Formats: sequence, structure tokens, C-alpha cells
Amino acid sequence: MQAEYLSYKSTKSFSKLMIDYLDTESSLEEFLEYENSIDGYRKIIANRNNISVNRSLLVERLKVQNSGLELSELSQTNISKLKESNTFTITTGHQLNYFTGPLYYIYKTASIIKLCKELSVEFPDNSFIPLFWMATEDHDFEEINNFKFNGEEFSMSTSQKGAVGRMKLKDIEIEYEQFFSELGGGKRADYLNKLFTNTYQQHNNLADVTKYLVNELFGEYGIVIIDGDDVELKKIMIPVFKRELTEFTSNKNLDETNHKLKNLGYKAQVNQREINLFYLKDNFRERIVFEDEKYKVLNSEISFGKEEIIEELENNPERFSPNAILRPLYEEQVLPNIAYVGGGGEIAYWFQLKQNFNDLGVSFPILVLRNSLMLINSDQQKIIENLDLTVNDLFTDLHTLIKNKVIENSATNLELSDEVEKIDKELAEELSLNEDNQSIHPTLKAKHKKKINAIRKSEKKLLRAEKKNQYELVAKIEKIKSELFPNNGLQERKLNFAEMYMEFGEELIPEIIRTISVLNNTFPVLKH
Repeated sequence: MQAEYLSYKSTKSFSKLMIDYLDTESSLEEFLEYENSIDGYRKIIANRNNISVNRSLLVERLKVQNSGLELSELSQTNISKLKESNTFTITTGHQLNYFTGPLYYIYKTASIIKLCKELSVEFPDNSFIPLFWMATEDHDFEEINNFKFNGEEFSMSTSQKGAVGRMKLKDIEIEYEQFFSELGGGKRADYLNKLFTNTYQQHNNLADVTKYLVNELFGEYGIVIIDGDDVELKKIMIPVFKRELTEFTSNKNLDETNHKLKNLGYKAQVNQREINLFYLKDNFRERIVFEDEKYKVLNSEISFGKEEIIEELENNPERFSPNAILRPLYEEQVLPNIAYVGGGGEIAYWFQLKQNFNDLGVSFPILVLRNSLMLINSDQQKIIENLDLTVNDLFTDLHTLIKNKVIENSATNLELSDEVEKIDKELAEELSLNEDNQSIHPTLKAKHKKKINAIRKSEKKLLRAEKKNQYELVAKIEKIKSELFPNNGLQERKLNFAEMYMEFGEELIPEIIRTISVLNNTFPVLKH
């Protein structure tokens, strides 16, 4: 497989905030602690040693949480290494998507693996562990219950509520036969069939499903998987949660940061609450609000006085679940982490958090935009070559691309630029001749505009006619664009890894990891 590399900016697929971040815009420095560079990693490694993490507890909980998995030797070694002070994690987090959901699930996990490889070369005296944080406490089942394969949508359904990681598989309806029939036959289909079956027929809940699936796909690379829905780990967060409940710490800190971002022309990615905690039980996860001097759990009869909720927190910390504002704090309190790898939306809300981290005395990691890439199979590559398209052409909007290629392949001159130039020259001469008669200038300019509009109208008419003459070319361009940009977006947001596996086989993930570079900030186009 071959790769070409583009800048993220040239793809026109990323927000202004992300492009400014990748361009190291100086106005963003106050929202960051370290830059994503070798020098940035050198600094955070030196400083992170001064911040204590309960490594023994972390290793103990990881061993318990992963006891049901057949871990690779490298993953087992990596868990044990976390006891050592020269070992750090590179973390990503993700929802428990149905059969991984969109492709970016694969890309962000590949990104942490590749970054660990890159850092191991630069800092051989340290160990770097790729760590996958499962968002088991999220409760929006509708966000994770589907994936697309060959244009078909497959979904799970259940009447269960609350944290998705606790949802029992026996009470989830899963489309097995429909997916298997769509797969067809062959070695690659057999692999996906077996993986899908083992994932969804041999586990008790969605947390176990996700651990198994991530381990199967990435275990050979030493991936370590963690579940934050853990009473022993939650105990570490009691002081932070206590301040959140009594001082509304996050709300105050984010208000100030959001105002600064707004003044720079950026929107807040997430809106904080007065209290950024949920109350969590089986089949139940609801926001905690402070009303009438009481802590109330929405959509329930549960309420606490101040002393009562602190007692509940100290006795049952597992019942307090952080939202997107507090979950990053939880991760950094529990892990010896130096970098968080996330998508554009995730990194955007991390930009809101540094002041809150500082106020609570928590180390703020390097923020890393996960890798994006485009995958082009052999059939698509043949079409691209036949159309004489460059990689940059692929990221041109459809209307402009069709126009450019139709003009390029036309025997007729479809652009009347000579006529436009002639009329521009005539106007300039008339304005010069009537320099002392300014009152006539608006009339001359109006006539000029009318002539130009007529020419543009003629150009459009000629182009429409030529598009009809070149209908096969237009159809091929439309087809390749729709395949590579489903619903006018990047592949990674719509397609599932299973579709790519059927195209590229067992080399898919190794090639992705080989091709990407988290430190270089480039967008690879990987061609079969």
C-alpha cells in the first residue's frame, strides 16, 4: 500500500480551532500546558515525575478488570510496567460503539499505539503505554447502537436505561443474521463473522464486549484497557467530587475560559453545568442539581442535604459519575498520563479545561489530535487514475471538480475570459475618457456589469451543455466522490472498519499504524 500526505488544512474538513492548534497559533497558548512536540514531551516527562499517582492501585485494578481476557504478553508486560516511575500512558477514550461504530474508533486507537512507538524511539529510558479508556458510564445508547456496512445500517435495541457499560447482552436485540448475510463468503468474511459472534455471544455486558473487541483488534500492540466505572478508582476522586458538589468549581472555572475563547472567535464545544456529576445506579444515571438548598437527582425522588450527599459520596463513590467536563480530570488523577489523543470535538472541549485542572492541582496533558486518513481501494484507484485526478483534486468540492475536469476535457473554450478582459479594458478606457465627468461613471459601470453578467450566463449555458456531452465523466466523478466522501463527509465518520477489512484484509490495521505519524500532523491518503 502507498501513501500520500496532505496538510489537515488542505482537506477543508477540520474546524478553525483545530487548524489554528496544529499551526501553533500563539493566542491558544494559555489554554495549553505543553505543545505536541518532542520538546513538549521532554518537559512533561520531567514534570510528571513530580506528581504522584497510585500506581499500585492502578495496576491492581487493571489486572482485576482484564482478568477475563486473553491478554497478549506485551499487554501483560505493559500493565506491570505501570508500577515503574519511568512509565507513562498515552490515553484515548471512546464510547462503547456497536462493532466499533465509525472508522475513527480504529484511527484514534491506532494513534495512541503509533505515538507510543514514536516516543519510545525519542526517549528510550522511558516506557509509554497505549491506554484505551472505555466510556462505560455514558448513558446515550442511541449514539452507540448502530454502524454502517455496505450502505446498510445495523443496530442494537434494548429497553435498558442508565450506563451503557452495565447493559446486559441478554436484554439487547442484536442483528446477527442480517450482518452475516451481508458479509458473504471468503476468508475475510469468516474472520469478521467469528469476531462478531465471539464478541456478542460470549459476554455479559457492553463493557465486557468492548474490552474483548479492543483486545482482539489491538492486543498484539500492547493495548491496555481501563474501565472508569470502578469503586476503588472512584475513591481517588472523592476530594474533587466534594469540591464540585459544594463549591461548583468546574462551572466557575469554565465560565471564565469560555469567555476568553469566545473573545478569540471560538465557540465552547460543551456547556458545563452548575454541578457536573450524575448519580449512578443500575439502569439509572441522572444529573445532580442543587435547588432549594437540596441536592436533587433529576427524574427521581432522590434528594440529599449537604451533609447527606457528602456522606453518600464518601460511602459510595461509585454512585457519582463525571460528565464530559470532569471525566478528563478523573483520567488524569488515576493515570500517569502525559498525552490525551482525541478527535476534533474532544480536543476542542479539552481547551476549556486547563484552568479547572490548575485550580484542582491536576496535571494537564499534551493534547493530540488523533490521526485522520482516507483509504482508497484498488478499484477506486483505477477510476482516479483514469480520471487523471490528483489526491488534492479529491478534496475539491464536487461542483468545482466537475467544472474543472469538464473544461479540461472539452474541445470548446468554455471560459470566456478573453471577452471579460476585453470588456474590462473598454470600461477602463471609458472611465479614463470621462474622468472629469464623474456623474456618468455609475452608468458606465452598470453597463459593464450587465455585459459581464451576460458572459457569465453564456459560460454557465456552455458548461451545462458540455456536462451533458461528458455525462460519463461527470457520473464517474460523482461516483468516486460519493464513495470517498459518504454524505459529503470523511469516510471515518460514516463507514465501519468491517467494510475496510473486506477490502484490505488483515493488513488493514498494521498499514494504518505504519502510515500515520501523530507528531507530524499530516493527513495520509492510503492507496491499495
